[in-house]
Amino acid sequence: MLHRILLVTALLLSPVAAVNAGFNWDRVPLFAHLGKWEGPFTDEEARFLAERFPYIMLEKTMEYRVPGVSAEEGILRAARQLKDINPDALVFYYWNAFIAYEMYDAVGTFLENEEEWAVRTMEGEIFRRSGGRACYNLAIPELREWWVDSVAEIIREHSDVIDGVFIDALPAASHGVMAHVWGEETAQGVHDGLNQMLPMVHEAIGDKTIMVYNGAGARLRRWEDRGLRHLEWMDGVMFEHLAGCSAREIDDGSLKPGWLEEDIELIRRAAATGKKVFVKGWPRSKPCLNRPGITDEAVMREEIVFPLAAFLIAAEENCYFLYNWGYTNHDGQYIWYDEYDKALGEPLGPAERDGSVFTRQFKHASVWLDAANEKARILWHDPDTPCGEE
Repeated sequence: MLHRILLVTALLLSPVAAVNAGFNWDRVPLFAHLGKWEGPFTDEEARFLAERFPYIMLEKTMEYRVPGVSAEEGILRAARQLKDINPDALVFYYWNAFIAYEMYDAVGTFLENEEEWAVRTMEGEIFRRSGGRACYNLAIPELREWWVDSVAEIIREHSDVIDGVFIDALPAASHGVMAHVWGEETAQGVHDGLNQMLPMVHEAIGDKTIMVYNGAGARLRRWEDRGLRHLEWMDGVMFEHLAGCSAREIDDGSLKPGWLEEDIELIRRAAATGKKVFVKGWPRSKPCLNRPGITDEAVMREEIVFPLAAFLIAAEENCYFLYNWGYTNHDGQYIWYDEYDKALGEPLGPAERDGSVFTRQFKHASVWLDAANEKARILWHDPDTPCGEE
């Protein structure tokens, strides 16, 4: 009940016209990314998302706990709700590059062929992760064809409500970190298979569908490019953990300043390609999924400043920001922050850096970030008085 009260309050206090997907610097550029386990979006939830976020990525968990509803059905139902409210919102279909999520009807084909199509350990056992689910051996041509056909069929049949595909877990398939478990030959085969599959899906889906992948950031230490290589075949990339667990120590959650600084540079490099960049910032008190932490709304409102400042230091055209602490409708997606209503204006130049301290000026905001000490400030200026003219 409290969740619904907060949502209705946000809708009433912050009325906005339906957004479109054209990029601008008027306010902080935003996107949404979530699934709702218990059922379809309510009218209030759908309106909140469709009227505020030009890009909406729907997770595999849409209606996950509703008996008899597949991920395909849940995602498509949500997509229609959103499009009915705002036809200009761009809606994305979730599809995993590596983990066989059984909630999809399409994955039934993989499960029927699991003995032949699953990745195995050096001991011959099926390799499992994410709740014991098997994983795709992308070295197998028939599996790659099935994977591509499954997502392409959704796009062909539902292009009226699905504008893009969010492909998750590319590093898990190609980063090579599991070679000690699978063996070098299998790891190389999966890696090569992914690199063959991406151009296949690009060709099958066509240029009208936006392809975004998850898998870039400082945490990918094995790759010199930290995962940006896949932009060759994609229209955009997500940085999943800005100031989150990927840039923090496992034991005490303290920030690794060098990793945050590297993420800032990687976001810049990705944006310089002209592709879309989606950046998910996390609060310090809840830096990663499945870790204990505070999720009090007042704390979350206070802690948005640091990840938002890091985003603004890095952001260029076609960069979009999200701040919450998970992937469901219970993880902060429906909180509307005061910072989102403030005039931002275009950047007056790139960020300046002095050691671990970054500063950047926007038309209506001044941003300061100290990565070493995990501190940040955003000073919002009167929209009628651009920076430097007070």
